[in-house]
Amino acid sequence: MSDHLLKIIDNITNDTIVKSIINSENANQHICKDWLVEQTENYIGIKNNFSLCIAGGWYGLLAHKLRQKYGARITKLTTFDRDKQCGVIGEQMYPNDKINFEWQSIENFNPVDYDIIVSTSCEHWSDKVLNNFLAKKQVNTVVVLQSNNYFSRPDHVNCKNNLQDFEKSINLSILDSQELQREHYTRYMIVAK
Repeated sequence: MSDHLLKIIDNITNDTIVKSIINSENANQHICKDWLVEQTENYIGIKNNFSLCIAGGWYGLLAHKLRQKYGARITKLTTFDRDKQCGVIGEQMYPNDKINFEWQSIENFNPVDYDIIVSTSCEHWSDKVLNNFLAKKQVNTVVVLQSNNYFSRPDHVNCKNNLQDFEKSINLSILDSQELQREHYTRYMIVAK
């Protein structure tokens, strides 16, 4: 769906769920998710079969894109979000992708059974919450994280000033880090173990 059509729908409704779905499908969401999929191939794509979880996965756009890229090589694909409606809506948006949607908070989800952990929502949690979650992973689990410096959004409680601040906030060994400049913010990405 084009951004123009999304803006029209956004302008004619006050429904917060519809507005959230629209926001999940805007061009920036697609660009940032595509960037992750392309730039992490040397870390994710080298595995033959793997389990993958997405923390704060919203309606499943990233899960969908990773399923498109890696297909059946992903033996288990779970995306979880603290908003119960995300799973209900995501199952309707991506019915054929074999995505396990879970209603769960990052504080209570245990990622120990996953080979790869991804989150593009790090600006939504404190460093302590995120690092406590990551401390539960297996030693060789690959972790891909994204944050940003988009401070003006009220739900962004833990933005970073720059990529170095994001790197310092994560209690893991950094394998790779990059940034992507967008019109209103910079997106930061870390690959770690």
